[in-house]
Amino acid sequence: MNPLCVLLVISVTVVLAQDPCRNYHDCVSCTSESDCKWCGDGNYCFSIQTFAPGGCMNLFQAPRECPVTCNRWKNCHDCTSYNCNWCDSSNTCTSNRNARCSSSHGLIGPNEQCPVPCQRFSKCDDCTSNDCYWCDSSNRCTSNRNARCPSRHGLIGPNDQCPPPCQRFSKCDDCTSNDCYWCDSSKRCTNNRNARCSAREGLIYPGDQCPSRRPPPSQCTPYGECSECVDTPGCVWCPSTSQCLSTRYNIYNYCDRIANFLYQCPARPIAPA
Repeated sequence: MNPLCVLLVISVTVVLAQDPCRNYHDCVSCTSESDCKWCGDGNYCFSIQTFAPGGCMNLFQAPRECPVTCNRWKNCHDCTSYNCNWCDSSNTCTSNRNARCSSSHGLIGPNEQCPVPCQRFSKCDDCTSNDCYWCDSSNRCTSNRNARCPSRHGLIGPNDQCPPPCQRFSKCDDCTSNDCYWCDSSKRCTNNRNARCSAREGLIYPGDQCPSRRPPPSQCTPYGECSECVDTPGCVWCPSTSQCLSTRYNIYNYCDRIANFLYQCPARPIAPA
């Protein structure tokens, strides 16, 4: 072999061995470095300060130019930035610009604006009006139409009607029959299945039996008038239900407000002469 050719081969080998770009083994990682280029002919990375051995006919100089597999991208921005197409309803990235997509946005292609991420919505109406899916039991919005949701309503999608907010219900039966959770000690309805509740029975779930609002029989039960009730030791009167309650039981379970437990009856109106 010509000594000059041998010297050239040795020089090229030394330069490539010292090239830091040779540490990258895929096009995207390679071209993400400003000083590196990717040669698709031999699938190797080299520095712009050196040269491609034998020249390179298939040269990639930026990540978006790389022939990447679209399904590696897991969000709309990355997907469309690499000349791929995003379907928001299935959370998938594809190279097929004619792929079917049930999202109201349709297939989102390169250079098109990605929709707002579903996770930022905290209310059912806002969630479903943006082509997302709402789970009422977990109070979460998702772009995944197949997400698991233990709610009685199931996953609420675009064009479905959102259920009324749990906070509007003031009675246990109304609350739990609408897939909400009732705390009897605070008399509050919530869609949070993990809410704290100091009631003896804890949080009452949909399908559970609500506590009875009828007090158990006691020595106070026969009294139907406030004055008779409070004159009896161990008895208190609840005006909102017109019941005489025994202090032996938890009276908070049977009368709506603590202000209603009156030990002194209101004055009776004086009848006209």
